[in-house]
Amino acid sequence: RRSAWCLSSSVSAMKCSHQDIEFTFTAGNSENKFFLDKHSGTVFVGQGAKPIPDGVGGLGTNVLNFENVQQYDLEVQICDTMRVGGVNVQTAAFQWSRDRANEGLYTHEPLCSRSWMKINIIDTNDSPVVDIYSMRPRFVWENSMPKTSVGHVMKAEDEDGDSISWWIQNAEVSMFQIDPLSGEILVGTNSSGLDFEKQSSYDLFVVAGDRETLTDENIRSTVVRISIKILDVNEPPVVLPWAQAKVQENAGRGTVVGDPIVATDE
Repeated sequence: RRSAWCLSSSVSAMKCSHQDIEFTFTAGNSENKFFLDKHSGTVFVGQGAKPIPDGVGGLGTNVLNFENVQQYDLEVQICDTMRVGGVNVQTAAFQWSRDRANEGLYTHEPLCSRSWMKINIIDTNDSPVVDIYSMRPRFVWENSMPKTSVGHVMKAEDEDGDSISWWIQNAEVSMFQIDPLSGEILVGTNSSGLDFEKQSSYDLFVVAGDRETLTDENIRSTVVRISIKILDVNEPPVVLPWAQAKVQENAGRGTVVGDPIVATDE
């Protein structure tokens, strides 16, 4: 900061505080990834780097991403002002500006310096990003056998190169299971049978993780909801059990024989 003398009165003089200075970015921050406090010179992550989750594990293209950009080069301009401690001062406040003001009308023109700073992005373990195609609704026929494949295989990418493992989070949906390695969703082996008339759709919460177990403390995971629609099948009527009927010999034409036969068609 610039050293100066400040007049406290017309009689005596005292050492004045340094002039306030202001900081601004002049290059390298066109996307507003960073914010510079003009008074303190403190640099913050800016609004332009705000994560915008996309629902499949991604945080948006604007977020600081080591895999995209590892370093930012920013030019900073530092200028003096006619303020002290945040308060505007008159031209007579400093001895040097007072002398110049006496010579004629004085207008302060800031004295500035420029410098470059480097900001290095530190790599972190990123969550898997589930392929948007995997999010589409799936369809399977009712009465399908266990191990029947339900739609396409789940896919995800991990920027760190880690292998992806898969789980179904809502374990109460035992009608389905997922291969932990391939990501293929299957009709469950413990399924009591998919029945369109009882339930026509299921929502699975599928987890994609970058470790082999969900209990690994270093795991990064993404949870997505997968909708499975059950397709109706035209089924034959179901005949309810019928008790043995009796009829007297020599019964005449039109005599009712036992109770009616009962059947249902779903």
